[in-house]
Amino acid sequence: MDISLPLKKSLLFSFFQGSHQDSNRFISSLEDSKGLVLELKDNNGESAISYQVGMTLDNSNLLGISSVGGFGRPDNSITSFMGVETVTRTEEVILRSSIHIGQTQSDFNQLGLIDNIEDTYFSSFDLGLYKENVFMLNDSFGIQLYQPLRSEYARMDFNVPIGRTKNKQILFEELNIDLTPSGRQINSQLVYATRLDNFTFFGKLGVVSNEFHHSENGVKPYFQIDLEFGLE
Repeated sequence: MDISLPLKKSLLFSFFQGSHQDSNRFISSLEDSKGLVLELKDNNGESAISYQVGMTLDNSNLLGISSVGGFGRPDNSITSFMGVETVTRTEEVILRSSIHIGQTQSDFNQLGLIDNIEDTYFSSFDLGLYKENVFMLNDSFGIQLYQPLRSEYARMDFNVPIGRTKNKQILFEELNIDLTPSGRQINSQLVYATRLDNFTFFGKLGVVSNEFHHSENGVKPYFQIDLEFGLE
């Protein structure tokens, strides 16, 4: 549903429901996730800014991760998130930026090794500067810096069996484990794209530090080229 508002503003409301595309292959199938997203976009001449808020509800998994058997099973998981995206254009130069933050709350009321998951906080951001019509008409060249989704704070409480008494009473030890990643993945890349008739080219060359948010991964280079031909 897209609602047009006065003063160059627009409102987008979206409700979704579904499960993982391969859920039927899991030992224990996941129930459908539900959620909604609300976006308010404000266009002001050569610039635009959009605000997004939303939430998702999972009844049998934590962010798509299923836990059953001895680990226990979450009763429900609620994720709320918000974000801001901006686009500013000056002649043939475009500046894009975005930042998103979120929080996940989960309940583990069933008996199992996992006793509790503390509220998890996560974030992502993107910043890019692009120049149009660099080498030919309708092409663009730019530099982009972004961080994929990362947990900023994540801890889990375990009840681990360590033995039993003579009366066959099981003894447990409580463990609190920090799941926050050791590093922060940052991608820095050059991006070029062009379109000519039925031919489209997209390429990027960059470096990634702390891939998958692990500090021991260091800095690695990468490149990607996509070619697309249209047949008429």
